[in-house]
Amino acid sequence: MSKRIIEGDVSLKGLYLEVLPDFFKDLEIRGNFNCSENPLVSLPEGLSVKGNLDLRYAPITSLPENLRVEGDLYLDNTKITFLPESISVGGH
Repeated sequence: MSKRIIEGDVSLKGLYLEVLPDFFKDLEIRGNFNCSENPLVSLPEGLSVKGNLDLRYAPITSLPENLRVEGDLYLDNTKITFLPESISVGGH
Protein backbone atom coordinates (compact mmCIF):
# COMPACT_ATOMS: atom_id res chain seq x y z
CA MET A 1 0.00 0.00 0.00
CA SER A 2 1.38 3.43 -0.87
CA LYS A 3 1.59 6.17 1.70
CA ARG A 4 -1.32 8.62 1.83
CA ILE A 5 -0.28 12.25 1.42
CA ILE A 6 -1.85 15.53 2.51
CA GLU A 7 -0.41 18.60 0.78
CA GLY A 8 -0.44 21.46 3.27
CA ASP A 9 -1.19 21.98 6.95
CA VAL A 10 -3.51 19.99 9.20
CA SER A 11 -4.91 21.48 12.41
CA LEU A 12 -6.79 19.43 14.98
CA LYS A 13 -6.11 21.99 17.71
CA GLY A 14 -8.71 21.97 20.45
CA LEU A 15 -10.74 19.08 19.08
CA TYR A 16 -11.72 16.36 21.52
CA LEU A 17 -9.69 13.47 20.10
CA GLU A 18 -8.04 10.90 22.37
CA VAL A 19 -7.01 8.72 19.41
CA LEU A 20 -6.56 9.66 15.77
CA PRO A 21 -8.62 7.74 13.20
CA ASP A 22 -6.96 4.94 11.20
CA PHE A 23 -6.70 7.37 8.28
CA PHE A 24 -3.62 8.87 9.98
CA LYS A 25 -1.67 5.58 9.96
CA ASP A 26 1.15 5.71 7.38
CA LEU A 27 0.22 9.30 6.50
CA GLU A 28 2.60 11.96 5.18
CA ILE A 29 1.63 15.54 5.97
CA ARG A 30 3.60 17.94 3.79
CA GLY A 31 2.93 20.93 6.00
CA ASN A 32 2.54 21.54 9.74
CA PHE A 33 0.47 19.24 11.97
CA ASN A 34 -1.12 20.88 15.00
CA CYS A 35 -2.65 18.56 17.61
CA SER A 36 -2.21 20.89 20.57
CA GLU A 37 -4.83 21.28 23.31
CA ASN A 38 -6.28 17.83 22.61
CA PRO A 39 -6.73 14.88 25.00
CA LEU A 40 -4.62 12.90 22.51
CA VAL A 41 -2.88 9.90 24.11
CA SER A 42 -1.02 8.45 21.11
CA LEU A 43 0.04 8.94 17.51
CA PRO A 44 -0.27 6.28 14.81
CA GLU A 45 2.64 4.32 13.34
CA GLY A 46 4.15 5.54 10.10
CA LEU A 47 3.30 9.23 10.57
CA SER A 48 5.58 11.65 8.71
CA VAL A 49 5.36 15.45 9.01
CA LYS A 50 7.34 17.67 6.61
CA GLY A 51 6.74 20.79 8.73
CA ASN A 52 6.28 21.23 12.49
CA LEU A 53 4.45 18.83 14.81
CA ASP A 54 2.73 20.57 17.72
CA LEU A 55 1.55 18.38 20.62
CA ARG A 56 1.58 21.04 23.35
CA TYR A 57 -0.93 20.60 26.18
CA ALA A 58 -1.85 17.04 25.15
CA PRO A 59 -1.58 14.20 27.71
CA ILE A 60 0.34 12.05 25.20
CA THR A 61 2.84 9.77 26.97
CA SER A 62 4.95 8.37 24.12
CA LEU A 63 5.76 8.79 20.46
CA PRO A 64 5.69 5.99 17.88
CA GLU A 65 8.85 4.37 16.55
CA ASN A 66 10.11 5.83 13.27
CA LEU A 67 8.18 9.11 13.63
CA ARG A 68 9.60 11.63 11.14
CA VAL A 69 9.30 15.38 11.70
CA GLU A 70 11.32 17.56 9.34
CA GLY A 71 10.51 20.78 11.19
CA ASP A 72 10.23 21.47 14.92
CA LEU A 73 8.64 19.15 17.48
CA TYR A 74 6.71 20.93 20.25
CA LEU A 75 6.17 18.82 23.39
CA ASP A 76 5.60 21.49 26.06
CA ASN A 77 3.21 20.35 28.80
CA THR A 78 2.91 16.76 27.55
CA LYS A 79 3.59 13.62 29.59
CA ILE A 80 6.41 12.41 27.33
CA THR A 81 9.47 11.44 29.36
CA PHE A 82 11.68 9.93 26.63
CA LEU A 83 12.00 9.83 22.84
CA PRO A 84 12.38 6.62 20.82
CA GLU A 85 15.84 6.16 19.31
CA SER A 86 14.31 5.82 15.84
CA ILE A 87 12.59 9.23 15.91
CA SER A 88 13.84 11.75 13.35
CA VAL A 89 13.47 15.52 13.95
CA GLY A 90 15.02 17.99 11.53
CA GLY A 91 14.39 21.14 13.57
CA HIS A 92 14.27 21.75 17.31
